[in-house]
Order: sequence, then C-alpha cells, then structure tokens
Amino acid sequence: MILDSSGAVREVVGQRWSNANRDRTFRLQPFGGTMGADRTFQGLTIPTEIAAGNHYGTADYLPFFQVRLINATYS
Repeated sequence: MILDSSGAVREVVGQRWSNANRDRTFRLQPFGGTMGADRTFQGLTIPTEIAAGNHYGTADYLPFFQVRLINATYS
C-alpha cells in the first residue's frame, strides 16, 4: 500500500488467485490499482476515484474495475 503525505491511500497491490492470464491457468498473480481524489462523506474521508485490475505493475495490466464515487451514505 502506498500513502501520500497526508496519509491517503494512493495505491494498493496484492496477489489474486485467478486464471486471467495468457495460459488460462489458475495461479497467484498481481492485482492492484490506484486511488485518485478523496471526498468526505458524513465525516469519513474515502477514495472516490479507483482503477484496479489484474497484472498490476506489469505490461499486461488492464484496469477492468474503474469507478468514480459521487455519494456515500452510512447506516
């Protein structure tokens, strides 16, 4: 995990069990992404722009999950 100077999460990386690879073989492979802007909702600050995908940090990385959060409500 990479944090910026204010402590906000900017990058996460882990291993994912997946067959999303050229060999179509299940194995652990890099998964991760970046977090952009933050916003505060009901006193809690969270990332509001996220892009993540398989093979993070490699030439094969393609973010298949991309989101821009516009609102959050907690119960």
